[in-house]
Amino acid sequence: MSKDIDIFLGRRKKLLKKLKSNSAVVIATNPFQTRSRDTEFTFRPDSDFYYLTGFSEPNAVLLLINSPQPQSILFCKERDAFKEMWDGNITGTKRAKQNFGFDKAYDINLIDQEMPNLISGIYTVYYSMAALNNLHDSLMRWSKAVSKTRYKSKAPKVFEDIDETIHEMRIIKDNHEKDIMRKSAQIAASAHINAMKACKPGMYEFELESEFLYEFKKHGSTVSYDSIVGAGNNACVLHYRENSSKIKSGDLILIDAGCEYKMYASDITRTFPANGKFTNAQKEIYEIVYEANRAAIKKVVPGNIWSDPHDAAVRVITRGLVELGLLKGNVNQLIKNNAHTEYFMHKTGHWLGIDVHDVGRYLDGEKPRKFIPGMITTIEPGIYISNNSRAPKKYRGIGIRLEDDVLVTKSKPEILTKDVPITINAIEHLMASNP
Repeated sequence: MSKDIDIFLGRRKKLLKKLKSNSAVVIATNPFQTRSRDTEFTFRPDSDFYYLTGFSEPNAVLLLINSPQPQSILFCKERDAFKEMWDGNITGTKRAKQNFGFDKAYDINLIDQEMPNLISGIYTVYYSMAALNNLHDSLMRWSKAVSKTRYKSKAPKVFEDIDETIHEMRIIKDNHEKDIMRKSAQIAASAHINAMKACKPGMYEFELESEFLYEFKKHGSTVSYDSIVGAGNNACVLHYRENSSKIKSGDLILIDAGCEYKMYASDITRTFPANGKFTNAQKEIYEIVYEANRAAIKKVVPGNIWSDPHDAAVRVITRGLVELGLLKGNVNQLIKNNAHTEYFMHKTGHWLGIDVHDVGRYLDGEKPRKFIPGMITTIEPGIYISNNSRAPKKYRGIGIRLEDDVLVTKSKPEILTKDVPITINAIEHLMASNP
């Protein structure tokens, strides 16, 4: 059993301690998803399932039993030489038990036979009520089947959602997770640097995209979300994904791209000039967004609340837009009226982890929750002035977002994505150094 598996075993034990006595947790991983006809998308396990098991094969179900003798049980595919010839290695029940620390492992084809016996006498069953699978129907079927066993009426009486319990565990990253996420951020940082170096007017957005996709693959990672490469006015489309336009010399290019490394996401956005030199108008907007990014990051410390970075970014951006004449009026009143949303219409960050928009509550009751060491959040202020804007012509078509991944520590914030140039001078110097 590897050291990493001890981490997953520890998480399962920790979860069981949070549950009622005489209970069980059932979590299914994702099924294959059809891409077209008889081909599937690349498989990715369910995030909660992986967090508790480290097991990354499809067609598997985890059962945790919280009784006087706690048990960790996996249902998975059994080894099959013919299938392995076509699709590759299958772990199988014997190796699943040995290598992943399960007390028992069963062939997934026996789940309808074995599960009713295993949950007989269990009072409360927890599962994800939001998961996109058929687990609910299966649980109802297994529960009804209990009455046909020798245990008769000892079917589960209560079914409860497990999501928040697991998600509140996941929001605090352990040292193992922090190290992986640092590596994920380093890979993504290198990819962004490559894209800046490679950029030339006349390229297409998808050509630039290929630069960081190559870097991701070179390090054994993949994309953590559909990448955005927006040149010129395309940068003002928040979820632009066509990545098909030709890049012109005066364009700013917004790249929002992160990788998934060992199941953990990074999420970086940088904006830079296609020809390597910012115009004066571009510099004016960029400096506001950069200052908002730095002001927001400073707020990512224990004791501050989740909304503090956004409030800091909004103040910097509103003040800067007033100074440029894009907004008119008193800064405090403009903030109160949400006037900034004409140019900055999204929040400043989100949790980051196994999911790029990671799980975990943002509120404690009705109030924003406080930062705790181990949380990781993005910080991503932006200003977007589309060609249809009423702003002065020199600012139209400028879209700028600067996004970093930030770890809450006991003291100052740790910027996981610090390796990517972010100041105007650093970006221009990097791009000028490329022949």
